[in-house]
Amino acid sequence: MKFMNNTGTKNKFLLLAILTTLCAIGVHLYLTQHFYGVKFGLAEGGSMCNVNEVLNCDAVTASNYSAFLGVPMALWGLATNLVLLYFLLVTRFNLTQDRAKTSRYTFMISAVTVIASVVMGLISVTAMHNLCIFCISAYVLSIIGFIAIWLGTSDLSMTNITEDIKDVFVTERWVLGFAVAIPVIAFMGNFMYLESHGLSDIAKIANEKVAYWQARSEEHTSELQSH
Repeated sequence: MKFMNNTGTKNKFLLLAILTTLCAIGVHLYLTQHFYGVKFGLAEGGSMCNVNEVLNCDAVTASNYSAFLGVPMALWGLATNLVLLYFLLVTRFNLTQDRAKTSRYTFMISAVTVIASVVMGLISVTAMHNLCIFCISAYVLSIIGFIAIWLGTSDLSMTNITEDIKDVFVTERWVLGFAVAIPVIAFMGNFMYLESHGLSDIAKIANEKVAYWQARSEEHTSELQSH
């Protein structure tokens, strides 16, 4: 009976994590759409979360920190949360032979989202001096989800975590496959969006103009220094 009650409690926390992850997916979808709107001038008017100079989603989106390897950070978050949702569903509804181990993999993926949230939050405060309400919402959701997953994880210990990581490269390679799926989803999603909206050529031209401007700026600086 104690085991059943314990499992029931963990299931409740995992259900909460599923709900927060679904909300996070929705937020990241909006932020991804907003990124393309701002970067390519598709948005009509400012974002609904442009409150003032500090709370300004457009300023955050327009910064150099809003994308990684040419892919919007929001799309990276979306891909990660989609994979996290799969692991949560598999764990919550016992669709795995080893629920305890799968729950620990879920915990690790969630930990990655929290680390990313902390890093991006610090960058917003220290490097950009701007904040995005929807970004903050995503950070908060990742933290709430992480705590819920933590409470819903079985047999959580550093020893088990270490062994689980080793097994990813031996007996649990399917987990490695899902880890690889995150960048695949992000890059493919970015490519498909740009192609479907005819933005690929615009992106190339914009990059070429930036590179040309930077080269001319460096030449101009060198000429001034030589004189």
